[in-house]
Amino acid sequence: MHESNAIMPRELILKAYFHVLLPKGTLVMTSPLPFPFITLLLSTIFSALTGTQTYANDLDFTDEVDFLSEVPIVTSATRLNQKITDVPASITIIDRELIEASGATEIPQLFRLVPGYLSYYTQGNQFGVTNRGLTLEFPGDLEVMIDGRSVYEPVFSAVEWSSLGISIQDIDYIEVVRGSNAPAYGSNAFLGAINIVTINPIKTNKTSFSTTLGDLQTRNAQLRHRGAIGGLNFTTSVNYRYNEGFPELGRKEGSEPFNKIEDSNEALHLILKGIYAPSLSDTLQFQLGVGESTIKVPDGDQSGDQKGYNTRKFENNFQLLRWIHNQDNNNQIQIQVYHNRLETSEMRDLGPLSGLLGVPPEFIPLIFNGHPDENITTGLDDTLSERYDFEIQQKLNLVKNQRLVWGVGARYDRMRGEFLLSRDDTIDELQYRIFGNWEWSLRQDWTVNLGAMIEHNSIVGDLISPRAAVNYTMAPGHTFHASYTYGNRTPSILEANQFQAVRFADGTLIEADVIFGQDIDESTVEEYEIGYLGSLLNGKLSIDLRIFRSEAENITGEYIDEFPDLTGDIAVIGNTMEWSTKGIDTQIQLRPSETTLISFQYAYTDYHGDRLKRVFPFIEHKSLNVELPSHNANLLVSQKFPNNWKASFVWYYMSDVNWRQGHAIRTHDRLDFRLAKSFNFGTSRINAELIVHNLLDEYPEYHVSNIFETRAFLRLGLELP
Repeated sequence: MHESNAIMPRELILKAYFHVLLPKGTLVMTSPLPFPFITLLLSTIFSALTGTQTYANDLDFTDEVDFLSEVPIVTSATRLNQKITDVPASITIIDRELIEASGATEIPQLFRLVPGYLSYYTQGNQFGVTNRGLTLEFPGDLEVMIDGRSVYEPVFSAVEWSSLGISIQDIDYIEVVRGSNAPAYGSNAFLGAINIVTINPIKTNKTSFSTTLGDLQTRNAQLRHRGAIGGLNFTTSVNYRYNEGFPELGRKEGSEPFNKIEDSNEALHLILKGIYAPSLSDTLQFQLGVGESTIKVPDGDQSGDQKGYNTRKFENNFQLLRWIHNQDNNNQIQIQVYHNRLETSEMRDLGPLSGLLGVPPEFIPLIFNGHPDENITTGLDDTLSERYDFEIQQKLNLVKNQRLVWGVGARYDRMRGEFLLSRDDTIDELQYRIFGNWEWSLRQDWTVNLGAMIEHNSIVGDLISPRAAVNYTMAPGHTFHASYTYGNRTPSILEANQFQAVRFADGTLIEADVIFGQDIDESTVEEYEIGYLGSLLNGKLSIDLRIFRSEAENITGEYIDEFPDLTGDIAVIGNTMEWSTKGIDTQIQLRPSETTLISFQYAYTDYHGDRLKRVFPFIEHKSLNVELPSHNANLLVSQKFPNNWKASFVWYYMSDVNWRQGHAIRTHDRLDFRLAKSFNFGTSRINAELIVHNLLDEYPEYHVSNIFETRAFLRLGLELP
């Protein structure tokens, strides 16, 4: 309160401009385009530098009134700043109120609040998040971004959640697209897109500290400080987390092959985020981050008295720079570049080869052409995943009631990993992209969106992902939309090059586990969607309903084959799956008063699919029908009481599911509870929370050995003026 009286004129200008110019974040694409479009890149740069305008337009599409209205403004669907009633897709917004009321202690837990999305622990500190896709340990069908920077890791073909570097307290809000968003963000957004927007440096308190203590030996802490140097506003944050993962289980008859499980995690990350406005038309944003994370990974190859886990270490850093130039007539040019780097180390000591094969040591030379028995080590030691991304994007107001966003970009991925690739050099891939979305507002009740993404890379060549949609406002507070989307997903650099094998120290091949197929191709999804957004009871009740049908083909997976020059059965990466999905998802929010929030999410999924399981010694297919739950739902109720007390609970429900790389888990539910109190201490503010996860019976999560029992946490926060 005291700080607002000391704001300088420049800071007032910064606040006003970032409130209007950066509503709901500005997102980034992470996919490619063919070389001929380089001329478009040059024309875009020329347009930006000269301030060239296409046509005069007397309509301001996104002025300050829009951002102060009750209709949310989102950018994740098309890259345009649009009212949620005008977007061509169904979007869930997880705002700060929902984040706090959920009592979540890990970021992936928040996506349980999104209808149709599945968030699950594969281990105590390894998470999977998918949108009615493959329930793998590392699902790779979603584009996940933090402030518009993709956090997709080529080495895992997915997101490594423990290395993000941010905490729950860093998040302002999250936008989640609940269907394929490849036309806006390319191949990685095959089944959906997530953009996590962190708190703007201008909006944060001067200094804050938060700590979470509780079961599983949880010890989390965050320190954040906001400062200003001239016209530069910045925040620095340090995040530390530690927990021991799922409780250790003694080995039981018929249980997992390891004696006990340890899947703990310890991580430390430092992030610097800054905003500088050298003029009223220009804004510079930058982010820097560095961190280290160590997790214990259960190893199914170990048994007996061995520990049954390996230590996997991550070292990561990232840099992002974004320039935004606002032209006349609300036109805008944006140039962005970022870099991600993740180094992974993990060694597995498998013991003597004779012990692994169950034969006397003297038999090894007979089996392996005279090679003596030796101790076998393997693992992700000295593995590198790196990405560079450059993009130019322009937003234009065309003739009256028409807007366009378009842009071009390039992405360079490189990867090193002898265990995964059976080579000690670095492989790389260069991709290009061009994208655009045209919005035409017909009167006040019809909106048309046409968009597409064109990508090019060396793996599959050229791809195009288009979308067409129309929105119709039947009456104030009642909007329908219908859309058609065709999305592509290119195989990742790992999927196109993987050759995972066990070798002697001199490089002699012992056994190959996974190899890439020679004819791997892109995956495709064709999606039809009808949506309804309703606002009733003077805005106290909101309804979001989505009905969809999706056909996915040539999905990347593994099948078993045998090769004459290799030993045993080999898992081959190829286009092995197809599925058909139709269903309904809905989210309903009721605010009967200013102090009460009731939020309900439900998803029904009718899922039929098939995958090629093996081609040798005979062809075998397997049904995918039970690998997604037919029903999942959650209900959140939050209540504010006098004297700054708050209470909330969240009930989660999931029907039977046979996790793709886990186990069959029966129908289960869970109930979480949160009680919070905030009070002033001098000029500072203290926040205290009691969080309890799963007040109901314990249940297995993904694996039968992952027992989710009742967990209690105490979170304390201090905000300094």
